[in-house]
Amino acid sequence: MAKVPGSGGAGRAQSLRRAGRNEEAVTAYRRYLKVTPDDADAWRGLALSYIPLQRLEDAAYCFWQALKYRPASLRLMMQLGDILVQTGDMERAATVFEHMIKEHPRDARGFLSLSAVQRELGKVDTAGVTLRSGVAKSPIIDMEAYGNELSARLDPTAASLQAIFEDVRAHPRRVVFAEGEEAKSIR
Repeated sequence: MAKVPGSGGAGRAQSLRRAGRNEEAVTAYRRYLKVTPDDADAWRGLALSYIPLQRLEDAAYCFWQALKYRPASLRLMMQLGDILVQTGDMERAATVFEHMIKEHPRDARGFLSLSAVQRELGKVDTAGVTLRSGVAKSPIIDMEAYGNELSARLDPTAASLQAIFEDVRAHPRRVVFAEGEEAKSIR
């Protein structure tokens, strides 16, 4: 990446990001991108700097910008889709994963991610078709278990909670709380 006089260049911004100095990296990337707005790697670096700062909407915007200059990038599509899932924008995530499948039909991650997003949107039948059409190498016997596995890939917390819920369903017990503030939480 070329250095811009007076800006420190994208290389400096990347070094700051890798050192965990994300606020400074954001400033450096933004300064660099004012002069070189068509640098997909710099947009991606800026997006990656926003993520630890919990600025996911800004990260999504930067991934969109990077894809504008590198539209067939599997890495960028996957990262953008994951950020959109984290922000709860499932419709746009589905669109990204659909585009990913068109561009990279042999990569199973697009099919898996799209299917998981479709399940989150309540399109269970469509999710099953997506899996069977692009990913399933053998018949899917238990669609619910397979769906839970996909949800766990999208959200690692879901796997932990699913295991807890299954254990509670299998071994129901009465629990008495001495006190509590939220009636809904106590139930």
